[in-house]
This record gives sequence, C-alpha cells and structure tokens, in this order.
Amino acid sequence: MQAARVRLPVGVYKEFEVNRGSEGEALFRQVTSDLSIEERDYFSLCFYDKEEGIRHWLYNDKKILKQLKNLP
Repeated sequence: MQAARVRLPVGVYKEFEVNRGSEGEALFRQVTSDLSIEERDYFSLCFYDKEEGIRHWLYNDKKILKQLKNLP
C-alpha cells in the first residue's frame, strides 16, 4: 500500500491508502466517498509539479505512478 496525501476543499490534508499499481479511479473513489460526494461527474483530482508549479489532472483510467513518473 502507498499513502496518497490529498488536500481537501476546506484546505486540510488527509492521507488515503492505495495499492502501488492503482489507477486514479481508486483514489478518486476514496476521496469522493470520504467527502460524501454523490455527483462524482462534476469533480476530479489534480496534482502539482512542484518545480514548475503546473497543475496536472489525475486521469482515473491511468495508473497513478505512471502519471507521476513523468515529473521531475
């Protein structure tokens, strides 16, 4: 299992556990469930490239590690 630190809309951080080979959907389901979000189609997760300050969307149908791998 791997810890994923997520900043919630209220500005607090929370850690979620996902398998190393998980797709973005696994983390997205945990976050939306924790926040009791039913209309999931209107939300998504993103992450930031710390060096360049660029926001990247986390694709639900792709592995999380593969999406992060392309970053410095």
